[in-house]
Amino acid sequence: MGWEQGTTGFDIYAMRLNGNGSLGMEYPAPHGFDAVLVPPDGVHVTWMHPSQYFLPDSYYIYLNGELLQSVPATQTTYDVSGLDPGDYTFYMKARYGDIYSPQTYSILISVVSNSDATAPNPPLVARLHPNPFRDSASLVYTVPKAASAGRMRLYNLKGQKLAEQEIQSGMGTHTVPLDEILPSLSGTGIYFIRLELDREVLILKAVHVN
Repeated sequence: MGWEQGTTGFDIYAMRLNGNGSLGMEYPAPHGFDAVLVPPDGVHVTWMHPSQYFLPDSYYIYLNGELLQSVPATQTTYDVSGLDPGDYTFYMKARYGDIYSPQTYSILISVVSNSDATAPNPPLVARLHPNPFRDSASLVYTVPKAASAGRMRLYNLKGQKLAEQEIQSGMGTHTVPLDEILPSLSGTGIYFIRLELDREVLILKAVHVN
């Protein structure tokens, strides 16, 4: 945004106008913030850097409105364990010197006691990070209990299988880089990832862009 100031000899002034309506330098929050339950009492937190050109000094993770942990700017994951049964709210901020970014959106996680006989078995949880994606992506999934076999398949919109590979089936959170199957994606489009662990099946929609 620029303007001419007539009272000072018609000098030209300029000011950065940010998308949120603020003026001046923008200090962006982490992108792609996410938190998933790792049964029985853990949470796996992930995020992406605000920009490849403008990294913060560190990241701050908040639990129920209180600072939980600060981590280096090079880190993009954090794990919490040993939570008591209850509801927990997570969000993040990026720190640039003495300035903090706006907070990310909040994510509510519910931890259920293992001793609660009425509690259902925790489900298989998975997500693609990032999504949409261009050059690389990872499948992050949490197995609530050990499975005997795990497999991932990639399909196009026509239902044609493009790739298949075995995955880890042990209890806990696992990450599968999709670099090996990315050459199968010939262009911009929507694809489906079928995740199978014994009798449990999850279907994820993946959006690939050139």
